[in-house]
Parts: sequence; C-alpha cells; structure tokens
Amino acid sequence: ELRALATTQTVFVKDTTDRRHPAIMADQPFWAQDAQHTFLIRHPVETLRSYLAVRRNPRIHELGFEAAYELYVKVSTLAGRDPLVIDAGDLMRRPAETVRAYCAHVGLEFQPDALSWQPSDRPEWQSGFSHWFSGVVASSGFADVPGRRRPAVDQHPLLATYLAYHMPFYQELHQRRLVV
Repeated sequence: ELRALATTQTVFVKDTTDRRHPAIMADQPFWAQDAQHTFLIRHPVETLRSYLAVRRNPRIHELGFEAAYELYVKVSTLAGRDPLVIDAGDLMRRPAETVRAYCAHVGLEFQPDALSWQPSDRPEWQSGFSHWFSGVVASSGFADVPGRRRPAVDQHPLLATYLAYHMPFYQELHQRRLVV
C-alpha cells in the first residue's frame, strides 16, 4: 500500500523501534531501495523519562536503541549508503537549521512555515495511545513542552541497567548524526 501511494506523492511514515516486526524486517527491497530512511534518536535518559511518565515499568527492549541500531546497520548494508540520523536534541535546539539540512539531504523543499503549528489533537491518537501524545498535542513547534513532570531516572531501580545496555547503541547512532 505504501509503495503504491509513494508512486504519486511523498509519503512519510513514523514508526518506533520498541518491537520488531519480522515481516517488515524480511522485506529487503524496502530497506535497500524503496525508502529514504531517517533515524530520529534522543538521549536514552530522555527516552526513559518519557517512558516513566506514562508507564511505570517499561521493558528493557522497549527503549528501542538496540533495534534502531540493528535497522541502521541493515539499511546501511543493503542500500550501500548510510541512512540519515537526526538527534532530537539538535532538532529542539536548532529546528530551522536541522530541518533545512534534512530537506536538502532528502531532496525536499524547505518550508519555514512547517516549523510551527497550532496545538491540536489527532483522531488516530485516541485509540488507547493518547497518553503518549499529550506533549505533542500541546505543542506549537519544536521545543520542550513545559509542565509535564517526569520522574528522575535515578529514582527507578532498573534504569542504571537500562542505560548501560542502551548507551552503546545510542552512541553509535549519535556519532553518525546529521550535524548542522
């Protein structure tokens, strides 16, 4: 379906790496040639804070850094080129420069008006996942949403283990990020 849609327009798909999908993983043309893959990463401490704000006991694999790195290597190997990596911290600190560089890299026209929007909800976010999108619903641009209290990572008994596990994967991806 996505391939057919992409023949007539630009298609953006955002997915997470909190779980693996064997059928998609086996689709080598998708990884090698059918898409321009971009990895949006953020520091594992920030990812953990977000998880803890909505879920008390996330499982270690749900943070997704190992799976993201696995996909990065798969795309690099099959496509013969490194996919784009953007760090969310860079996007938040320098949104215009980061989006402009992204657009140049993927061949899209940079549209400064796309850097801000009216806060709003989306119907597709209401199917049991609205708690994941509360910050996005309140946002009007690329910036931290004030007022959302996030637990301190060091107050959770498993998080040192989680950080030690995920940091090497994050660091590998982070050193390959788009620098603006």
